[in-house]
Formats: sequence, structure tokens, C-alpha cells
Amino acid sequence: MFSQEQKSISIQDYHPLNDDELRINYGDIVAVLQEDPSGWWVGQIEQEIGFFPHYCVKYLYEKPKETTIKNEINTNTNTNKNTNTDFKSTELIDSTKTDSIEGNIKQFKINNDFCWEQTGETFKIEVTKSGKKGKYKGIKKYTAYEVISGSYRVSRRYKHFLWLRARMIERYIGIAIPPLPEKQVQGRFTEDFIAKRRFGLSIFLNRCSNHPVLCSCPILKHFLQVEDFTLWKKGKRRIEKENKSNPPFYKTVKIPDQETNMESILKEFNDFRSHLIEIEKKLKIINGFAYELVLERYKEYSIALTKFGSAWKTLTETSSGQSGFSWRKHDSLSRKLEKGMNGMGKNLENIGKMWMNLSENEFYEIVQLFKQYIQYTHIFTEFLKRFDKFDSSLITLGGGNQPLLNEKKNLKKERSIKIAIIIKTEVDLFYRHRMKDFQKLMKEYARRQIEFHRKIVGMWENVSNLCEEIPDPFSEN
Repeated sequence: MFSQEQKSISIQDYHPLNDDELRINYGDIVAVLQEDPSGWWVGQIEQEIGFFPHYCVKYLYEKPKETTIKNEINTNTNTNKNTNTDFKSTELIDSTKTDSIEGNIKQFKINNDFCWEQTGETFKIEVTKSGKKGKYKGIKKYTAYEVISGSYRVSRRYKHFLWLRARMIERYIGIAIPPLPEKQVQGRFTEDFIAKRRFGLSIFLNRCSNHPVLCSCPILKHFLQVEDFTLWKKGKRRIEKENKSNPPFYKTVKIPDQETNMESILKEFNDFRSHLIEIEKKLKIINGFAYELVLERYKEYSIALTKFGSAWKTLTETSSGQSGFSWRKHDSLSRKLEKGMNGMGKNLENIGKMWMNLSENEFYEIVQLFKQYIQYTHIFTEFLKRFDKFDSSLITLGGGNQPLLNEKKNLKKERSIKIAIIIKTEVDLFYRHRMKDFQKLMKEYARRQIEFHRKIVGMWENVSNLCEEIPDPFSEN
């Protein structure tokens, strides 16, 4: 049996990374056999004994000062457990190390207006040139993208972007990690596809770097700054390990001191859930119309203009190759008419080409933004589903030891409130970004349309000038 001072309750899950570690599930009663300054304690659950991170548990009873806990584990066991062996890290990787030490854990704060306080400077990232590479003597081919942030320049594959997003999702529960461009099996080495994917990857990274929490994310910095392949691989393994042992994100967030009105937040979540359904539905409709306009109407119009222009040019020729509009003494006058007709035809053909280029390029950014926001609706819908499932578990707690039951309820309630506030803060941020993104998109689209149509107006003015050069045949003597 263990003394009251040794008994603790787990406040989060812990999945062992090594054989000598203890598997802990949320709500387990853990007997603390030995504490250690390294942060790795020795504990026991039923017949299982092993190491675990100290922040996974909370003592059930207040410990008397200067209490020494008897070591009930084999004396040959090394209690100074160190997960950072044989890795000489750069200053960048050290930043991930400090994130995993309690007392030095980075704190995040939400103010009274439900806005994140900025944790670092935002910065611009470029995904520039790309190159086709291969491994296993060219059997496996892939595209490498050059990522530039400040003075850092690294080469990353698409799967590295997937890894980055997956690790940030693991670490920042409740943060809406921006979506990535979708995978594609066929045509992934074409110039057009690579250019479009590069555009999507750039948006993803810049959304991360402009997020008030993610801008200081050590995982993002590792992705952007570590060029050496060996350090990159070791850093990835370290991050994956720390993501499983670090305290949960919600415990590092300081919420407003004011009393939280959960009823109001839950009502807002219900309204937001309905709004997400409407947003997704309307985005899919407008996305469909955009595709119809681009792939059908613009191309049809382009082809029709080109054919119309060619028809105008044929008016100036006959089957014999002579001028179709020349007639005896009026030949010199007709030549100028034919010049105008030829200019008219070429102008229509050129405008047709412009519309074709417009149909292929102009709407890509618009369609991509629609797709991204459809993906955001899926992200938030999943957040709300998981929150509902967790929040409902508060009601089902019952039976068993009453003090332990109360402790579990209090822990779950604290977690529920914090996660609700984190999601609310992200929802508010989502709405602000929506306003900024669509305002920028519409303004840029209007600017491009004005520029496009000004070019067309200039081309028609040239045709008008050609028409002015045609003399009036009835003014001749």
C-alpha cells in the first residue's frame, strides 16, 4: 500500500517512447515512488512501474514539506533520465528544448477581447524555384521546393510540408492550422501543376508565420532554418518525441481573468456550426460558377472571338489571291479599307488570345481561396465535434470514490473551459482573416480587370485610328 502523500491523479495521457517508461491514461491513480530534478519521476500503476514526465500528474493530497519518498524501485535503475543524449543541437533546436522544460514553457495569453497576444514577429516566406530530383538511382522522383525566410534558404519536399502541419496539429490542439494544397497523383511534374502547388505552399507558410501563436513555433523555425540534412532529420525525431511528452497546449494558455460565460460560448458555437454549413454550401456554389465561367464561358468566348477575327481577315482575300475588295480605279482606296479590315481581324484574334490566357490564369487565386475556406469549415466543424464529445463526458461522470470523482470533474471542467476559449479565439481570428482575405482578393481582382480591359480599349483605339485613315470615296472628284 502507498501513503496518501504518494498518490496522484494523471491530468493527461502519456504514451511511452521507451520500454522503461510508464503508460498513463487520463484519470489514472499514479503512486509516485521517486521524484527527480530531471523532471522524470518514477511511478507505479497497479503492477506496472516506470518513468513518466512529472507534469502528467497532480498530487491528490497536499504533501508535507521536506518529505522524502522511499525508493521502491530497483537501485540499478537510472533515475536521471535524459531524453536529449547524443544530439548536439543548434540554437534553433535549443528553443524546442526549452519548450519541454516546465518553468521555462512558453506561455500564450488570450486577452479580454478573446484575441491572442502576439508571441513573436511575423515574417514573410517565399517558396521560389523548384527542381525535379530523384533517389534510389532515379527510380523514385520528387520535386524539391526552395523555401526562403530572411537569410535562411532550405530545400523541402511536399512530404516535409505534410510533416510540418501534422506536428503543429499535434502540439497546438485548438489552433486552426492552415490547410495545404491537395495531393495529386497524375501530372505532378508538369510546370503548371508545380507553379500552382508552389503558390499554395507559400500561402500555407505565410498564414503560419502571420498567426500570433504559430509565428514563434519552434517546429516552424526548424522547418525554415535547418539546412543540414543530419540536423534536419535529428530535429524531426526530437520534435516527434517532444510532442508526445510535452504538456498539452491548453495548459500553457492563460485565459482572461474575467468569469467565463460558458452558456454564451456554447450558444455561439451552435450558431457558428450552422454558419459553417452555410459558408461551405455557398462557397461550393460560387466555386462551381467560377469553374463554369473559366472553363466554359471564357474559353468559348475566346474561341468565338478568334474565329470572328479570322473571318474578318478573309474578307480581304479571294480564292485567286487578289484583293477581294479591289475594283478597278478604286484599288488604291480599297487597299486602305483592307488594311483596316485586316487590323480589325488581328485585333479580334489577339483579344481572343487574351481571354484564353485570362481563363487559364485569372481565376486560379480566387478558386484556391474558395477551396481554402471550404477546408477551414471542415477544420472548425471537426473542432466543434470533438469539443461536444469531450464536454458531454462531464455529465456522464458518476459513481466511485467521491473525492476522486470531484477531482476528475474539476480537471475536466478546467480543460473544457480553456479549450472552449481557445476555439472561440480561433473563431474570432477566422472571421477577421476572412474579411481581410476577401477584401484583398476583390480589390486585386478589380485591379486586374481594369488593367485587362484598359489593354483591350487601347487595342480598339488602334483599330479606330486605322478606320480614320480610310478616305471617303464620295469626296473624290
